[in-house]
Amino acid sequence: MKRRPILAIAGVIACGVAVLTWKVWPREAAPPPPQPPAIDPAGVDPVVWREIEANRTEVERTPKSPRGWGRLGMVLLAHQFRSESLTCLARAEFLEPDDVRWPYYQALAVRRSDPEATIAHLRRAVATGGGGDGPRLLLAELLLQRGQTDEAAALFQAAQARDSSNSRAALGMAQAAFGRDDLSACMQYLEKAKDDPRTRKAAHTFLAEIQQRRGDRPAAEEAWRVAQALPDDVPWPDPLAESIQEMMVGHLEIVTHAASLLQQNRPDQAIPLLQRAIEDYPESNWARVLLGRAWLRVGNLATAEAVLREAVRRAPETVEAQFYLGVVLSEQKQFAAAIPFFRQAVQLKPDYALAWYNLGFCNKQIGKRGEARTAFQSAVDCRSQFAEARANLGELMAEDGETDAALDQLRQAILLTPKDAHAQELLEKIKKQSRHLSPR
Repeated sequence: MKRRPILAIAGVIACGVAVLTWKVWPREAAPPPPQPPAIDPAGVDPVVWREIEANRTEVERTPKSPRGWGRLGMVLLAHQFRSESLTCLARAEFLEPDDVRWPYYQALAVRRSDPEATIAHLRRAVATGGGGDGPRLLLAELLLQRGQTDEAAALFQAAQARDSSNSRAALGMAQAAFGRDDLSACMQYLEKAKDDPRTRKAAHTFLAEIQQRRGDRPAAEEAWRVAQALPDDVPWPDPLAESIQEMMVGHLEIVTHAASLLQQNRPDQAIPLLQRAIEDYPESNWARVLLGRAWLRVGNLATAEAVLREAVRRAPETVEAQFYLGVVLSEQKQFAAAIPFFRQAVQLKPDYALAWYNLGFCNKQIGKRGEARTAFQSAVDCRSQFAEARANLGELMAEDGETDAALDQLRQAILLTPKDAHAQELLEKIKKQSRHLSPR
């Protein structure tokens, strides 16, 4: 008996059942993609609002583009819409899971509010293998803060293996060794961190703690004294975070970013931002003062002077405008012209040690020794660890015949800055003069 036709009919029936089944029980549809978060425009700078809306429109036009979602998330994060940025950045990561930026920016968005989520986002960022050592070092530092020393040390060590001069990794390794009570290793790692402007203050502060634990109180006090005299550490560069900052628009955002660039000694990048801020917000004296400082930093003194004079004209009560105009004039050796601006700065802010110092310096240059001495003394009174003010004060005291007081000031200046060759020279000179004049 031939059965092939029966099999064929059975197959047709099976297909029909499958079709009917599909029609009766359809597969569950995929969830629709999220919508861009809604932002209330009330109170938002119009310039910022336009930027957000432009990027939202782009997402709505190309909803499957990870770059569109990511850029909207970056714009929102740049303008402090942190929770709203998370929806966009998570969608960008879903569409493009191998891009380090999307989990890293989610970590930045929640870093202040949710340490556990921050670490989870950073683990995914590190797993992509991109972004250089920045995400790894940030993850290591957060793990170290939470007592997960071994994992943190492995991340720091990997960064050091790639770049033996990485002082941030060296500082982290020192902190991990301190957690194991390995003080010898601490000291070795700190040697790699104590001279880098990005880590030296933290390294000397930590060194004081190590010396204290070792029981060496004089060494601890010396390290603490050096740490206090050092300026704040320069922020560690973060190219990924800088991409967020570059998206800032609006007055507050631009000026804040420009101030950060100046702190990192990158005035050439701050100048166009500040020029744009002044064009968009002509009444912003803050932007004007920062622009004057930026032109000063790149050595364009004439432009810096013009900008700062306008800042002083518009808002004479602005301490920084008075001070930096004085600096620009003194840099041009117009010492007498600079004095009124430094004097006005200390009248507005009596504890402004640097303004007192500059006032003393300018008076000294034009031969007004009494005024200079008073200003240097005021600088020391405002900041007892102001080594340069002490050295200048000591020099003037010696010229006035106050040898003991002069020697005391110079010794303290050298304790604060042991490598100050000028203070050392003055000290030796006054000592010789004192021995020569003393009765035998």
